[in-house]
Amino acid sequence: MVFAYFNWNDPARSQTIINQIIKTKKALGYPAILTADFNKTPEEIKEMGWAELFQGDIQVPVDEYGEPKEWTCRNPKNSRVIDFALVSWPLLGSVSIVGLPDVPWSPHIGLHITIDVHLEATIARQVREPNPLPDLQELAKSGIPLGHADWPEDKFNGPGFELSLIHISEPTRRYAISYA
Repeated sequence: MVFAYFNWNDPARSQTIINQIIKTKKALGYPAILTADFNKTPEEIKEMGWAELFQGDIQVPVDEYGEPKEWTCRNPKNSRVIDFALVSWPLLGSVSIVGLPDVPWSPHIGLHITIDVHLEATIARQVREPNPLPDLQELAKSGIPLGHADWPEDKFNGPGFELSLIHISEPTRRYAISYA
């Protein structure tokens, strides 16, 4: 799950952010969900080729009846959908996004994201080159603290990683994440 904000007053910075997200996603080899205030409509993001580069599809929030939201940001000049997600192809059909209009911030709505997938099977895949990522379940059994583990740079052929473990008590479960 990645959260981002794109500001088109500096298009080069926005392009750098999406490139970094895509490179990280490819390096890790995991499906992902990029939820963002894109400050562009889904159509504009699709025309820019970001969904294809992300290897996913655009998913817009729906209302309580399952209908696509008409807007996620409302101001006096215009109301449009600019808060949505890019969802990796393997996760399509397992992710739902519901717009939350009654939130204390304005002019945006909140997004409630539900992931209904067998996460253990999804997170079990590992990058094999140059070195595999550590098995978080084995690390948890070993007693090594996982909240802010510092790993040697040569272990991953790059900067150290900050790892955290999501405890999965049942193989299949619904996970919900709220984003504002």
